[in-house]
Amino acid sequence: MNIFSNIPQEEQQKEWFRLLQPLIEARMLRENPHESALLNGKRWKYFKNIIEIAIKRCDNAQSIFSRKAEIKKDDNPDGIINDMFAELKSNFLFAF
Repeated sequence: MNIFSNIPQEEQQKEWFRLLQPLIEARMLRENPHESALLNGKRWKYFKNIIEIAIKRCDNAQSIFSRKAEIKKDDNPDGIINDMFAELKSNFLFAF
């Protein structure tokens, strides 16, 4: 099932999606994926904007996306995802 089938193919080739895709795949493997905000395909522009801003303004933005293993193992995978996006947001707010 491609939950992001509504994202144009050209967007799926961009860095923001390539960083997000392993996290999406890891979350899909866990219980109740339909309850995850990350897997809500209608919110893709929201995630895209956060990721693109973070990539431009934060030195460590790409390292934040290395939490795939945690998402696969943690009892609260959506908590890991929420923490990750909170970290991205806080980093780019202070990058000015």
